[in-house]
This record gives sequence, structure tokens and C-alpha cells, in this order.
Amino acid sequence: MSPGATESAPLQAPRPRWPLWAAAGLGGLTIAVYAGALGAGFYSDDYEWLGRMTPALERPGYLFRVFYRDFNPLLHASFVVDYLAGGGASSMFHATSLLVHAVNTALLVLLCTRLAGNPWASLAMGLLWGTGVRISEAVIWPAARGHSLAALFVLAALLALAGSARYRVLWAGLLFAAALLTKETALFPMLLAPAFVRDRPARRNTAIVVAALAVAFVVFNVACKPGFDTTGEGPGAILLKLPFVVLRPIGLGDRYDFSVAGFALFAAAAAGLLVLCRRSPAALLGLLWIVLCAVEILPLQKVSSRYLYLMSIGYPLLACGLIAHPGFPRLSPGMRRAILGLGGLAAGLLAAANIVFVQREIADYRLLAGPYRACFESLRGPASALAPGETLIVAETEPRTMIRDLTYLIEERGNIRKLIPERDRGVGGLIALPDLINAVRPARTGSLAVAADPDGAGPRRILLWDGRTARTAEALPDPPAARVLAAKLVPSPAFFEPAPVARP
Repeated sequence: MSPGATESAPLQAPRPRWPLWAAAGLGGLTIAVYAGALGAGFYSDDYEWLGRMTPALERPGYLFRVFYRDFNPLLHASFVVDYLAGGGASSMFHATSLLVHAVNTALLVLLCTRLAGNPWASLAMGLLWGTGVRISEAVIWPAARGHSLAALFVLAALLALAGSARYRVLWAGLLFAAALLTKETALFPMLLAPAFVRDRPARRNTAIVVAALAVAFVVFNVACKPGFDTTGEGPGAILLKLPFVVLRPIGLGDRYDFSVAGFALFAAAAAGLLVLCRRSPAALLGLLWIVLCAVEILPLQKVSSRYLYLMSIGYPLLACGLIAHPGFPRLSPGMRRAILGLGGLAAGLLAAANIVFVQREIADYRLLAGPYRACFESLRGPASALAPGETLIVAETEPRTMIRDLTYLIEERGNIRKLIPERDRGVGGLIALPDLINAVRPARTGSLAVAADPDGAGPRRILLWDGRTARTAEALPDPPAARVLAAKLVPSPAFFEPAPVARP
């Protein structure tokens, strides 16, 4: 050794790169599984978002508006990008949702590998999660993207915290803020962030950042939102729903009978699992993740399967953590190989079944989209031809049956139950007339559609709609139609003015 030279510290062996490529490949596989969704079309709330695109382009500040209980500017912005890139075509919206889910699958595999240290188990759990039919609503339905996009920011933040980058706490804080600006459900898993940090100073800083974000989030929601969509049930009824919510992502929710005995059995199994997880930090994190996300879901009035998306991330964390349990290496080599082999085989078979069921779900959404598309296309021409200051009136000449028929059809097919909301002020209960008009009009024309009084003065166009097609009429039918809907083109500034508050 030359004079003045110092002995260098032993270099750490570089991490193998194949898990990274395998995770990316698994993400690509999920895109292939869901590729059929590119042609699924728009359905229900998709048209509400589509109707917000022209106002958002007219006035970008519209992205930051609170819609009843939702404040999702980044989600809104993602739809604007889709709208601009694809000209309003549904395939562009679906493509973005598929890409988000694929990235989430890859990030989850990498996070599980980082925490549990077993890339093969992480890939198996990632395969099950990425093809999971119970969370497919957030992938197939663009309007449900908020849950998957928020999960992307949460997973990226946690992966950054689990690493050793110098500014990881700062980056994680920005990503968590993005998650909260995408979907409110990101709050509860974010609270676990300090547990993903290895060194004490970074863990302390992470706790400070997370606490600040959580306080700001709660204060904003209490101060700025007019209401919350809660069930109003008592604590006992809400607690009795816990097993159903927790078991739904793994397909066992329907086996729970909401009885006290069923709850006691679930509680005993949960206690046993908690004891098993005590010596595996990764498994304990997964269990806490599931519990915290379930606590957030329980008070909601209507729990669609898209709300399971973030919660379902806890199950791969839990499973990989159990494999990393200190007691696992003490098993005989043959026993370990048998457990891993059978687990891998089971994961493959379950993933194959998931893929089949996902195709059925995609077919469901194609069926659901059909009546909405027919309604949209039947009114596209008159809506596009509407002049500023003119009112479009749609008189429904037949009773509404479409929502009932769609609900019956989906139940008859025997797939996952879907909430099909009927819009009281929507044509046929399907699409709100102002949303439809705004969706078909070019952006930045200086006028936007708002709901109007059918009896109001001014120029107007009258359409008679029989549930499938529309025809022009000179006057409203006599006797009057069961439902008469109207929307008027007003100057853009009037659209953005707050509605007047009715006085008692």
C-alpha cells in the first residue's frame, strides 16, 4: 500500500436488478389482463367528469373546486390531460387508468421486497393483487381512478421512505400531499409512514411531516366541505360491518352473516393473526394497514368496491411479512420448499381465476355503458347546435326503466354487485343534461350549460325522449310528460358564480 493511502471500507454487494425488471414485467402483465377495458366506454359518473372538462379548460381554477364532499384537484387534472390527449375518447381515459394500476402493481412488488426481503413471494403476491377482481372497479371505471391514483402516490412515498435517499422525507411529504389532493382515502395509510423508515432521525421527521399534513387535511375538510356521506348508524352496527369490509378484498365478505357469533369468530381469528404477526414488523404493518383503511370505510353510507383498492394493499404486505417471520427459517428446508411451492401454485391458480373474472367484469361495464352511450349520442346533435342564451328542454315521454333493467341484468349475470345510481335530474336517470351539453361543446366558447327552468322565457328547443331516441317537437306534450328537464347556455362567468342560497 502506498504511503498516505487508507484502507477502504468493504463495498456492499449491489442489489440484484432482476426484481426490478420482474416487477415492471408484472405491471405489463396487468395491462394485458385489463386491455379489454380500453373499449368499455363511459358509464355513470364518467359523464359527470366529462361535463367538467370544458369548464376546467375555460377556467383552470375550477380544478380546485369542492364538489359536495370531494376535493380532488389532481384527479381532476388527470382527466383534463386525458381529455386533451384523446379528444374526449373513452379509450384515453381507460388507458391512463390501466397504466396507473400497472405502476401500482410494480411499486407494491418493490415495496414488499424491500420490507420482507423475499422477491419471489413479493412477485406472487403482486400477481394476485394486480389481477384481483375485487379491486377491478378502480381499474375498469375511469370515474373510480381517484383511489388507484392516490395509491400510486402513497406507494411511491413509502418506497422512497424505505430507501436511503438523502431527501426522501421531503419527497415523501410531497407525494403524500399529492395523494390527499387526489382522494381523501389516502389519509389513513399515510399515518403508517413513520413505520416504513429505518433510521430514527428520518422517522422523527417523517412523523412531523405526516402529522402536519393530517392536521391541515382535517382542518380543511371541516372548514370547507358542506357535508360528509356517512351512514348515521350507531357504533354497534358499524362495528358489526367490520368483518364484511375486511373480508371483501379476498372474496369472503359474502360468507359473513352479520351475526354476533360470526363477529366473535372473526375477532378470534384476528386475535390469533395479531399474535402471529408480533415478531414480523412487515406483517404487523400489513395488518395495521388493513385495520386503518377499514376504519375509514366503515362510516360511509355507500361502500362500492373501489373503496377496497387502498385497503387491499395491506394483504400482500401481510402475506410477505408472514413469510419473513423469524420462525419460518427454523422450519426444515423441505417444509419451507413445500410451503413456498404450494403457495406459489395457489397464487398462480387464483390469479388465473381472477383473470377470467376480470374479463367478465369488463364485459359487465360494456353492457352498462351501452344505454349511456345511446342517450349521449341521441342528444349530441341538439346539444351541439344549442346557441348562447338558448334552452334545451327534454321531455321524457315514457316511464324510466333503464336503471332497474340494468340492475336486474347485472344481478342475473352473477358477477360482483354494482351500485347503479339513478340521477333524478338526468335524462332517463342516466346523464345530467348540463353535463351532456358541456361534454359535447367545444372548449373556450364563452358559454356553458346550467340547469334551467323549463317554463322560463327565451328561445328554446324541445325534444321528446322515449328512453332510447329523441325527436324534435314544437311544444311540450299535453298531457305533460312525466319528467321535463332543461338546461340553458349562459355566459361562462355566470356558470362559475355560486348558486343563490334559498331563504326560509
